[in-house]
Amino acid sequence: MLHNTINLYDWISIWLETYSKIKIKDSTYTNYLYCFKKIRKYIENKNIKEIQEIELQLSINRMAIDGMSMSYIKKIILIFSCSFSKAYKNNIVNFNVAEDLTLPFTKQPKKIISLTISEQKKIEQFCENSLLGYLIIFLLNTGLRRSELIDLKWENYNEKNQEISIVKSKTSSGVRIIPLLPITNNIIKRQDKINEYIFNNTKKNKITASCLKKLLIRIRKETNIYITNHICRHTFATRLCELGATSKTVSTILGHSTVNFTLNNYVTSNTEQLHKEIRLLI
Repeated sequence: MLHNTINLYDWISIWLETYSKIKIKDSTYTNYLYCFKKIRKYIENKNIKEIQEIELQLSINRMAIDGMSMSYIKKIILIFSCSFSKAYKNNIVNFNVAEDLTLPFTKQPKKIISLTISEQKKIEQFCENSLLGYLIIFLLNTGLRRSELIDLKWENYNEKNQEISIVKSKTSSGVRIIPLLPITNNIIKRQDKINEYIFNNTKKNKITASCLKKLLIRIRKETNIYITNHICRHTFATRLCELGATSKTVSTILGHSTVNFTLNNYVTSNTEQLHKEIRLLI
């Protein structure tokens, strides 16, 4: 029997294992565990009966101010609401203080990050021996959008010139030619021509967004490095700029309409690079 002095963290853990895990996908459960880690950074662990609605709302507000994605904040609100609902039904709390939590509206610019050089190496090393890991290596070395990778066809590949063409885009600047590095050209050459698409899953069907999401979740879990499709794109742009590529070139390869958009949103100076460049003064 559960006692009525259980603390917040323990109850959320019980709720996750007892009520949530049995009815959601493994990938969703992994996301919930990630959200739970964030919760522990923003709210004190104390007797669940002592938690007030304002404490939960303030923690959510701080998450938004710190730049946490709205999708994760929505999941955290759901975790609070559902776990407290079950606590109420189990007579652990007198009422559900989380039933009316509000998703914050914030104009804070989304915090865009890229991988450090060491993080990128660690992920690429893992992907070299991981099922479908070459897809992430391809993203990290081409800067493609997720949809562009998924829709890439054999007719878009120029083996002689070692380049790919993006022929469908919402904007004219998105239609472009991307030169391939030896590593990405070799990845394409290793693919079997199963259908019109270059990249297929283990069931020999065109890869999907869901397939890539599961792959990224597995990489996060195994490397302990947070990575998304967009982080791969940001990382590609950052590496190019670090190595001296012009802003115009980076913008063109990424398919952006303006150079300023690339510089303001996609290029990150990480601490590793700052240390490296300041030593040029020595």
